[in-house]
Amino acid sequence: MDAEAAFNDSTNNELKCNRLTSDIAVLREMSSVADDRQSGTELTNSQIVRMAADCGMAENQVTSIQRMDPMKIEETDYQREDIAIDFRSVTMQELIQFGLTAELARGASKVTQIRLNHQPALPSAAKASLAGTKARETWNANLILTQLVFAATRTTE
Repeated sequence: MDAEAAFNDSTNNELKCNRLTSDIAVLREMSSVADDRQSGTELTNSQIVRMAADCGMAENQVTSIQRMDPMKIEETDYQREDIAIDFRSVTMQELIQFGLTAELARGASKVTQIRLNHQPALPSAAKASLAGTKARETWNANLILTQLVFAATRTTE
């Protein structure tokens, strides 16, 4: 009985191995889609400006959008893609709202860095013209959005 059970197990294992070998061969012949970017996952400049406007900023407050060179993350099939965005004269509320909006957008970007420079005080003439209105504390800011992208490369044999 034991010899018969062992023989049946061996036969079943051989069939499974042959089937898996065949599957691997078929998969190796297929085109790789891992290299292709999924459309709609990357934030375009116009989407970034539109998100800023939705957060209460004027178009001219987004002064620069710069895409950094992708960096491969060692020992993984992913690469890190950063977008540096410079803002001028934004409130803390607008900046925080922008970061939250960017993180909720398609593509799952994360805010990984924020640098702030406080705006200098307004000259006396400008202060006089704003009399009776609440003064806005504004900042110049640099914000880095980071996205991890699957970027496996296909090997051919």
